[in-house]
Amino acid sequence: MDSELKKKIEALLPKLGTGYEFSEKEKELLRSYSGKGGSKDTTDRGILDEYYTPDEICNYMYRLACRYGYKKGNVLEPSCATGNMIRPIYQRGDFNNIDAFEINKTSMEICKLLYPKVNLNNNYFETAFLEQPRFSTLAKKTWLENAPYDLVIGNPPYGSHVNRYSSYFKGKNHFKQVEMFFLWKGLELLKSGGLLVYISSLNFMQSGTLYQDVKDRVGEIASFLDAYRIPPVFENTGISTDIIILKKK
Repeated sequence: MDSELKKKIEALLPKLGTGYEFSEKEKELLRSYSGKGGSKDTTDRGILDEYYTPDEICNYMYRLACRYGYKKGNVLEPSCATGNMIRPIYQRGDFNNIDAFEINKTSMEICKLLYPKVNLNNNYFETAFLEQPRFSTLAKKTWLENAPYDLVIGNPPYGSHVNRYSSYFKGKNHFKQVEMFFLWKGLELLKSGGLLVYISSLNFMQSGTLYQDVKDRVGEIASFLDAYRIPPVFENTGISTDIIILKKK
């Protein structure tokens, strides 16, 4: 992002959540907000994990969901940022309800501005499986009223599953890698026949040991439909990733 565009976006951020009436041009500027993924000027884990998905990838993932059977229904985006992944679904009106989670308050406010019909939660995805309102004990079932979903779509964070809520997930609910937590819990929230379309680290498809136990478990509740390798497209990183498509049994 060039410095001039960055300055224009930063000038708009303090107006979020104040009742200020943003013009369409200003909204389009805010769509370009990309957090601080890969930045060296922060130590915040949540912010360091911010790699916002380019529009062309989001559009392609939604087309894949449609190719494999999604038409219209309840949708979950468990790590939505400013809503890039939500945009193609929202613009077409191909949803009954959209639920989303985002821990970055700024990104969440931008998403709320751009997509006001989305049910947004400014919290960790883990809280969907903890008792409200304190989120200090495991829930018997999720409090998300629109579950089970027809489509779970997103670009979950990667790396070790260590955050303020990860310690509540033990035994079969424990996953060393946060992306595997998102994958498994996303599948749990799907209805039978529902689709999960995720961007995943290369390790899930390539590694034979680190992820094998998770793969075996996933195979018990979901069918693998397809996968696509994505070249490096995320700002400030040269990492390639995969799009994976799974169908709940």
